[in-house]
Amino acid sequence: MKIRIALAIGLLASCSLVPGALGDPVPARWALAAPAGAADTQLSLTVYEVPCSSGAPIEGRTEEPRVEMGATTVTVTIRIRQRLGTQTCPLHPWPLTVLLPEPLGNRQLLDGGRVPPAPPERL
Repeated sequence: MKIRIALAIGLLASCSLVPGALGDPVPARWALAAPAGAADTQLSLTVYEVPCSSGAPIEGRTEEPRVEMGATTVTVTIRIRQRLGTQTCPLHPWPLTVLLPEPLGNRQLLDGGRVPPAPPERL
């Protein structure tokens, strides 16, 4: 029994050291990269990964953005699979275009990466 537990712990520890290994997706923060108008059906965002990632690009690690269109708000949530292992923490902005299912209208944009969702900040 002790050998199995030690083996399992060793395997778990080694998983985080595998180059390119990815963990669970976590919310990212974003800011508008360009003003958004009422007729717009796409948003130009600048995305900032919250956990440290050694400045690695988000391409290939970003889930499909979640867009919730409400009567008065549009909440956009960006989730990025985190890199496992020891990471440094440079804050790199990454461009991302998000498509809306309908025009923005007069609704307020909210960053779903904040709890509770709130208007995006300038980061």
